[in-house]
Amino acid sequence: MVSSLRKYRSAPGRGVADSGVLELTLSREQINERQQSRARAIIHRAFNEGKNVFDLSSLHLVALPEDIADLKHVLVTKKQSSSGCMFASTGVHLYLSNNRIVRLPPCLYQMTNITVLSLRGNNLRELSPEIAGMRNLTELSVSTNQLKFLPAEVKQLTKLHTLSAKPNPFVEGSMVDVDYTPYKSQTKLSELSLQVLANAPRQTQRRANKDIERQLR
Repeated sequence: MVSSLRKYRSAPGRGVADSGVLELTLSREQINERQQSRARAIIHRAFNEGKNVFDLSSLHLVALPEDIADLKHVLVTKKQSSSGCMFASTGVHLYLSNNRIVRLPPCLYQMTNITVLSLRGNNLRELSPEIAGMRNLTELSVSTNQLKFLPAEVKQLTKLHTLSAKPNPFVEGSMVDVDYTPYKSQTKLSELSLQVLANAPRQTQRRANKDIERQLR
């Protein structure tokens, strides 16, 4: 690095005005590694402190670090409600908002201990049907991405009570007004996800229709 700076300073044509201004451009790989390193540090710190909240928001991540797979080891526990009479289930809260994530790793869809997942403000173009595996999700935010439809499998998330999905460039004819507020019925959620699928690929529509037929039997 020192020798390269010396070459920069001694290179012909360098004027006095810009001799003290050195623009050091990191390669994409180096930038990505720095971002990944920050994300890993946050994950490890949360583990060491025994926390269930993992906030990886605004780290300019294009992809998630492999360490994200370790979240499956976080135990889902019970906590006493404010009334002192009831017990509510808690799990992993994963915040990935305001990054540049294009796709989610397959391992994430297999994590049954995640209850809150925020993907707002990324570059996601689709959600995998495997999202049905995240069966303990209670809150899901996918707003401000590049989604054209939601997979039919969203309606299999029977514990989901908060779904925020707009704005997104949903295909024409789809129901875009899909901000989901707490305490709505599961029937409404089923209708919601299917309406968003209005102009989804035919294969996805066929899967959704088969699900409806099974429910009506």
